[in-house]
Amino acid sequence: MKKTIALCMLLFVMLGVYYRLASNPQSQAAALECEVAVLQRALAATGAKPGEAEFHGWTKVSDRYMPPRELEELVREMARAFELTEAELDIILRATGFYAYAVVDFKLTESISLRIQAQALQNQTIASVEFRQGHQRDMAYNLERVREALKLVSGNGDINITSCLVGTINGRVKNSEKLNIAAAAFVAVRGSYLEGIELNTLSVWTGWSPFLPEGIEFARQQINFSVSVGSDSAGKTIIRVATPVIPGSYR
Repeated sequence: MKKTIALCMLLFVMLGVYYRLASNPQSQAAALECEVAVLQRALAATGAKPGEAEFHGWTKVSDRYMPPRELEELVREMARAFELTEAELDIILRATGFYAYAVVDFKLTESISLRIQAQALQNQTIASVEFRQGHQRDMAYNLERVREALKLVSGNGDINITSCLVGTINGRVKNSEKLNIAAAAFVAVRGSYLEGIELNTLSVWTGWSPFLPEGIEFARQQINFSVSVGSDSAGKTIIRVATPVIPGSYR
């Protein structure tokens, strides 16, 4: 049973799926600002040095398969939210059977990278945005740009986004210390711990915070806050705090 739960949670982590934003623009802006502040508070409580931030969003565009040229137009439309010109877009198109995609990768600055993609399957078309920044400045503004890009092409109004902040601690922490780090993050957001799993050398905890947006349902429980503790090849401890789950982009 535990193995099944772990595999299911891993699927959520890899898919990175997500929450719905409010429909009122003013409440959206306030919610984004609040969301970022809550995650910053959680990361600070772990004692980690702030590092990168990343935002992953997706939305369903259509219930039909859209050919590559239409996917290309979707990518161009989403690029408008980031003020990219036609000359700056080098869009790659691919199609195989009942699968096609259009994608563009772009460096907005030396420390900010962007991927915009539209994918078509046999019975649906999905648009996605991956926004990565090497610092934690202007996060609410950048999160809003991701939301606006998806809003330009959304077919049903559901905008799904996962937000993740990354921090580091010099040296590898002991396994006994990992739980203390996760507990500190949960206390900082008045969170309720629901589930913890080990994925190789990575420890992941999930739960619920009243200060964060609506999340996902897992095992008949609502999840909107996640913490992971791992390490990199340089021997540093890598801590991630996210809503609603840790995105599948980490290595």
